[in-house]
Amino acid sequence: MTDETGSPQSITVVFRKRTRMDAYKDAFEAEGLTVQNASSRLFACSVVKAVLAVCDWLTAPTDRAQTRALLTDSPFDFTGAHDCFERAGYDLDIICAADDLDAETRDILCGLRDLRGQLGRFHRVPASVYLEDIIEQLALRADPGDQFTDLPAAQRVAALDALTSTVADWEADTQYPPAALGDLLAPFRAAPSEGPDIPSVTTDADVVFSTVHRLKGDQDDVIVLATPGFKLWDTGPFSQRFMTQGGVAALAPPTNVETAPDIELPPFDGGLYTPSGDSRDKQGAASRDIGLRWATEHWLDGADGGGPHLLGPDQLQSVAANERAEAWRLLYVALSRARDHLVIPLPKTLPGTAQPRDRWLDTLFETLEFSPGRTPTYAIDEPSSAGDLTIGVNDVDGSETREMYDTTLSVTGAVPPRRDQLESWVPRFLDPSTAYPLTDDVDATVSAHLFDEAIHTDTEAVADDLPITFETLGPEAVGTCLHEALLTLIEMDVPATEIDAWSKPVQSALQHAMQQITPQSIEMLPDTERGGLVSFFHVSVVSDFLKSDLWAQIQAAEAVYVDHDLSGLVTAEEVEVEVHGEADILMDLGGGEWQLADLKIALNESLDATQPRYELQIAAYEHILQQELEPAATIHASVETFGCVRRSVYGQFPPTVLARRVRTLVGSDESISGT
Repeated sequence: MTDETGSPQSITVVFRKRTRMDAYKDAFEAEGLTVQNASSRLFACSVVKAVLAVCDWLTAPTDRAQTRALLTDSPFDFTGAHDCFERAGYDLDIICAADDLDAETRDILCGLRDLRGQLGRFHRVPASVYLEDIIEQLALRADPGDQFTDLPAAQRVAALDALTSTVADWEADTQYPPAALGDLLAPFRAAPSEGPDIPSVTTDADVVFSTVHRLKGDQDDVIVLATPGFKLWDTGPFSQRFMTQGGVAALAPPTNVETAPDIELPPFDGGLYTPSGDSRDKQGAASRDIGLRWATEHWLDGADGGGPHLLGPDQLQSVAANERAEAWRLLYVALSRARDHLVIPLPKTLPGTAQPRDRWLDTLFETLEFSPGRTPTYAIDEPSSAGDLTIGVNDVDGSETREMYDTTLSVTGAVPPRRDQLESWVPRFLDPSTAYPLTDDVDATVSAHLFDEAIHTDTEAVADDLPITFETLGPEAVGTCLHEALLTLIEMDVPATEIDAWSKPVQSALQHAMQQITPQSIEMLPDTERGGLVSFFHVSVVSDFLKSDLWAQIQAAEAVYVDHDLSGLVTAEEVEVEVHGEADILMDLGGGEWQLADLKIALNESLDATQPRYELQIAAYEHILQQELEPAATIHASVETFGCVRRSVYGQFPPTVLARRVRTLVGSDESISGT
């Protein structure tokens, strides 16, 4: 596909599961297309396995058996050097001195020898640090010996970066030497599907494959929905032995206990309990109902006088219902990520009996009012658009092999809603922290927004009398560090009677924040800069914080949530914008009363330039939180500033202000002045 200028468009094929990705990849490549899988498992790729194999070896690097395992039974391919290894008795020093090794193999083996000499240090530094040492020492990012070609070079680098950053996030304040790191990562090495994916990177591939889960928050020019014909209940809770969800934890009855075969409990196909699942449903597929004593996905169609609903005990039925709801939410995500074209494969006729509540395929077929005669285009009434929705049909014989041609835009396409009435750009995703500058001056900020870069507000320079020298850390890094230190202090949940501005918890919170923010460690900061930072935090930030009403509220609250995710929708002129933010502090004050607070660190005495931005941010949080809570809930919102200035500002903007500002981007004539 190409755009109106003839340039190729970016295409992503989305899957609900990875099961058929390999088959699709083979089919695409057979047609001459290159494919990048953006949903590869981090702990399944060979270069990550190699790094962790080195970690295993470092638990006992002088053990010949350990060395043999690394050199002959690991992702490293040293096949041509096995005779050399045998002659040397798997003594690494003798192997490195051998004269019959190729240069690339020798470099890796000598790198392993050097890593062995650093083992003592590896017990004193974070795991993410020595993982980076392993990667650099063995040149795994460059991979000059082509040891790891299962991924493109850019993806290999992304995988190694993801490994170190993931481990850094997981270890937090705990340091894991190689043996302990092995225990930490063992579940994900055994089941890579339980771990993270490799981050996607830009490549020259014709097509990108992704799961719908991986696509959340992303977009592409063309989205192709693969495999819409699966049944929602294929891997439902009825097939699980143990399940946990929300407040439900359930263990299936034992399968080796005999039950009376003549007990029938209609409408349960499985009667009391038939774990073998050998009964059949109306479509001839394996049963999703194994009886009354366990979760089912058996529909009861109004036989009890109510509407259709899933049958079974309330708690077990709620798990099945939630999993089905998530499947439909995934369909929404898949259908809403296309910027220009959405491609949906539909058969000319539905297979078997129509199952619109059990298959995406049937619901799409029904909603799009599709039939075999619909070609090449047709229109359906779409109330949310400016008029009819035009659908293009590319009629393909599924059993026929077609020759590929270079063509211009096909008739397949959809008319975006209100395209002729919209401004040139409307944000699909919005961060409350940058909403004010973005809606205030789109032209100046849109580029930074699209590239996920910081959008700064012009402010006065830092105060001249600050004790901080800013030799190593700039004002932004200092503000981030002190902000993180305050949040860490709150998370420590120290009783008010045991804390003051210079107490041990306060010092620990600052040290933790400095280790997170500085490039490598606190030791990098010159003494004068570190001393000034510590002094400013204790004297100007913490002292006021501990005397504030906010601190008293934190102590009295029934529950306190730090870095609480707040995500929702803002609708303006029929355009939906996803809002994703993170509130610094959310407190449940009891009795349906809640307090939202956003913390700011002031490095000068003027707040005029930033105040409207912060007030819109907290108003956006209040708007989203109101959607999550009961209608009767009362929400108080404030911006709390500490440092050169101590100030509390309470909800000057109404919660609806964000929608009003978004409407200006949509093209409404409504003014935002005064909001």
